[in-house]
Formats: sequence, structure tokens, C-alpha cells
Amino acid sequence: MTLRDFSAKYRLTGARVADGEEVLKGEQGQVSLHNVTGDIYEVWYCPDLEGDATEDVFAGYCRTWGRLKKHFVELGMEIHQDATGEGVALFDPQETRQAKAAVRAVGLRHKKRINVTPELLERLGRARAARAARHNDTSPDA
Repeated sequence: MTLRDFSAKYRLTGARVADGEEVLKGEQGQVSLHNVTGDIYEVWYCPDLEGDATEDVFAGYCRTWGRLKKHFVELGMEIHQDATGEGVALFDPQETRQAKAAVRAVGLRHKKRINVTPELLERLGRARAARAARHNDTSPDA
């Protein structure tokens, strides 16, 4: 399973290429491939500590990583790197509970779903027509 397949399966946004490697960047870390075969992924919990990070803020990140680490182990994920307030856990992308826990931990965003109804299409058509009329009225004739 490629990272794009993983992203499509769980309707995720945030796919980027960093240093030649595809990653899914979230608010508190990222998800990326751990090996070239694509059967093991890594979730990297690493909060951004730049700016006005006080000891209280850092202590909160340490507590959060401690809770995440415990939850990851309960789900059968392997803790690959363990540091103060951050770490890396390995997970199987085919295992739904592990994948959802990884997505939630790093704060990846889900793509929005839109229900296309006849009313929505009608409103869209009226909006496009109104915009085209405004555009045609403001363009110079000569």
C-alpha cells in the first residue's frame, strides 16, 4: 500500500514531499513509510516547540506522548523511538485501529464529503451565471 493509497482509504489531506520522501503532515507530527515495501508505516509525534514554549506547555506534550505511547502499545504498535515529549511508533497500515490511532495522534485532517443534490447543482448554476453576468458587465467593450 502506497502512501497515496493510505491517504485515499482514510480520506486524508496533507500529502507532501519532503526531501524526496512522501509524508502526511499533521498538526502534531507526520505519517510516512518506514520501509520500501510499504507494509510498515511510522507515525512521528513531534509537536512544534518553537515560539513561546514554556515548561507547562512542554510538560503537556510529555503527558500527551506518554498517553499515546501507552495506547499505541495496547493496539500492538511498536515504539521505535522514545524521547521526552516525542517519539516514533511503527504500525501496519492494513490494521484499521492502528491506522486510525496514528491519524488521530498527529492531527491529520480528513477530506470533506459533499452530497451532490439537484438543489445544490441548481444553486451552483445560478451562482456561475451571476458571476458570468458580473464579469461581462465590468469588461471594457472597446
